[in-house]
Amino acid sequence: MFTIKQVLIPVEDLDTSIEYYTTRFKFDLKFRDGHRYAALDGGSITLALVTEGENVTNGRVSISVNVSDLDGMVSAAKGRGDQILRDITEGPHERRAVLADNSGNPVVIYSKR
Repeated sequence: MFTIKQVLIPVEDLDTSIEYYTTRFKFDLKFRDGHRYAALDGGSITLALVTEGENVTNGRVSISVNVSDLDGMVSAAKGRGDQILRDITEGPHERRAVLADNSGNPVVIYSKR
C-alpha cells in the first residue's frame, strides 16, 4: 500500500502563497527551503508549495507518493510502457521521478536518500 504524502502546488511567489494559505486556511508552516519550497501542515498530507526551481511537474498540481523502491517502480513502469514524464533525478532531499497516470496527470514518486 502506498500513501500520498504531499500535494504539490506550483506557485509563482512563495512568500505571497505562504501568506495566502496560512491566513485564509490557517495551515501552519512546517518547513521552508529558501524561495523554492514550503511545506504546510495539512493534517495527514503536506501541502507543498513549489516555485520554478522545484517544480518538476511543468506547472501542474500533483500528488507526491513516497515509495520504498524508486528504481523498481520506475523500471516496472517502463516495462509496462507507462509514460515517464521525468526519469529519476536527485533532488535536494530525495530521489524522485514523475510518471503520468492513465489520463496524463503527473504523479511524483520519491524516496528519501
